[in-house]
Amino acid sequence: MSHQRFLGNLTLLLFLSIALAWRANAQQVVVPNDPPQSSPQTPGTDVPVAPLSEKILTNFVEVGGSYRQLTNGFGDWSGGYARGVLANGKNIWNAEVNGQHEFGDGGVYLAAGDTYNFNSNWYASLTLGSSVGGFFWPRIRADAFVNRKWSARKQFITTLGYGYYA
Repeated sequence: MSHQRFLGNLTLLLFLSIALAWRANAQQVVVPNDPPQSSPQTPGTDVPVAPLSEKILTNFVEVGGSYRQLTNGFGDWSGGYARGVLANGKNIWNAEVNGQHEFGDGGVYLAAGDTYNFNSNWYASLTLGSSVGGFFWPRIRADAFVNRKWSARKQFITTLGYGYYA
């Protein structure tokens, strides 16, 4: 694939990703369970400040790119990517398209996966990927993981998984 054709396809991919990002529900507002407090109207009385609502990132599309000029005849490296995440019930779906031109060769890597939440303590994920062109990309990639959260705050996680790259 020629360098100009590669950059043209990459530009098209980035514009499509931006268009899809407008359709994604980017953030969800979490409202605290406490009812809002009424403020007193008498002067000189402290007015309690309402807590700020926390925003949790749930669904999004991310795009980016890179360009590097190398020395010693290694040529220029350029690339771009688009990633997206969509939460739906107990599933968190993800997808990625990553185009890269390095060492005079170009290719595109595609991957998709799902993370499934069994309950508040257990979740598992499966991701599959493949590429076209680019000797530096895996032809086949598969990852599978099972995870267990520990402690009252669920801040410790044990992971058991398997990854295959060809």
